[in-house]
Amino acid sequence: IAEQECKKAYDILLPQIGENHKDLAIALGFLGNVYRHSGEEEKAMGCYNRAVDILDGINMNKMANNMRKVIASGEIGYLS
Repeated sequence: IAEQECKKAYDILLPQIGENHKDLAIALGFLGNVYRHSGEEEKAMGCYNRAVDILDGINMNKMANNMRKVIASGEIGYLS
């Protein structure tokens, strides 16, 4: 259910705010957490890396760098 709800939020946000918005990066972080907790590490990392790319692209470098540090440390669950 959590995965469906996160995907639904993502699908609602995307056409409203576009693909390069911090709120979309946050939604991807939540979806990544759902994937991680369900054991789907590859999908989780895809979400996290896309979130970092979005944040880099909109000059939210501090937030992107914080996310990179969390990913590198393995403490991904603390992103949200």
